[in-house]
Amino acid sequence: MYVSAAAQLMALSQATGTQTAAGTQDSAQKPNDLGKDDFLKLLITQLRWQDPTQAMDDREFVSQLAQFSTLEQTQNLSKNLETLLGAQIFSQHLAQAASLVGKTVTVLDTDGKEVSGKVSSVRVTQGTVSLVVNGKEYALTDLVAVAA
Repeated sequence: MYVSAAAQLMALSQATGTQTAAGTQDSAQKPNDLGKDDFLKLLITQLRWQDPTQAMDDREFVSQLAQFSTLEQTQNLSKNLETLLGAQIFSQHLAQAASLVGKTVTVLDTDGKEVSGKVSSVRVTQGTVSLVVNGKEYALTDLVAVAA
């Protein structure tokens, strides 16, 4: 049985949870943000509802599979870049804090008051870099000034 492109799109919308003209959006993604799962569902829906007398061309099918593979690789690359960026930021914070050991700094305490003293060490707790000033731990983001 041949099904029109509109019916294919409607079936895809129901399968993926994307927004239709008469429906509401129940997907966690943005309406125009198709992921690899949506792409695969679209391909399966196309194969399921295609006209057997006009089956999808082999080259077109291979092209769509290549696009799917490219999409998946791009998403994996994006995740890896996010991880790398996080590690680079952490390394920069750690290097900045380490360069302050032995220097006199001014930090803000929890009450918002400025506290001055020498940085005696650096601590890393749950991925957050802290300075130890006058025996108390302060977040690197609480740093106000560094004395010359």
